Amino acid sequence: MCRLQEEGVPFVPRLWDCVSLPKCLYPFFICGNYADEERVILLMTRLEGEPVADRLSKLTATQLDEFSTSLASVFEHLHQIPAPGSGVCGYGGRPCISFQMSLNKFGPFSSLKGFNNWMLERTTWRKKSDGSALASRNHHERLVLAHGDLTPHNVLMNDDGQLTGVIDWECAAWMPAHWDASYVCI
Repeated sequence: MCRLQEEGVPFVPRLWDCVSLPKCLYPFFICGNYADEERVILLMTRLEGEPVADRLSKLTATQLDEFSTSLASVFEHLHQIPAPGSGVCGYGGRPCISFQMSLNKFGPFSSLKGFNNWMLERTTWRKKSDGSALASRNHHERLVLAHGDLTPHNVLMNDDGQLTGVIDWECAAWMPAHWDASYVCI
C-alpha cells in the first residue's frame, strides 16, 4: 500500500471512502540475504479493530450479513478500477507475490493465457493432477485489482461486528476476477 500511495495511485483515495486502509508513515529499507534483494519494514498507521479470525464465530447472523455486505462493497469498488493493460502483474508492471502459489515472486505475464499456463504447470506439479481443470480456463477473463492475501487475519472488525479495515496489501496485483474469492477458499 505504501508503494501505491507514494506513486499517487488514484484508487487509494477512492478505497479510503469505503474502508480504512493503513497509511504509510515511513519505510525503512534494509538489505536482504542477497545483493539484489531489497527488504522493507513499514511504519504505518494502526487501524481500529481486530482481525476477523478472532471474532467471526461470535457474530450474530445479522452482524455476519452486514459484515459480508460491507466487505463485498469494498471489493466491488476495488474491482471497478480499470486494469492498466492485458497482463497479469503487480502494480506498475512488477512481479506478483502470492504466498499460496510460490515462495518466489512470479510474472509479470503479458497475457492471461501466459498466467494460466504458468498456473497449469504449478498445479500439475503441486497437486500431481492432469491439469484438465486449468486447461479449460477462460483466457479472456476480466483483470481486476485483487488484494491477493485475503485471509481472516487481514480483515479487521470492531466490537460491534462492523468492518473497520483491510490490511497487508503487499500481494495486491492485477489478477483474474476470480482471484480473491478463490484465494479465500484455499
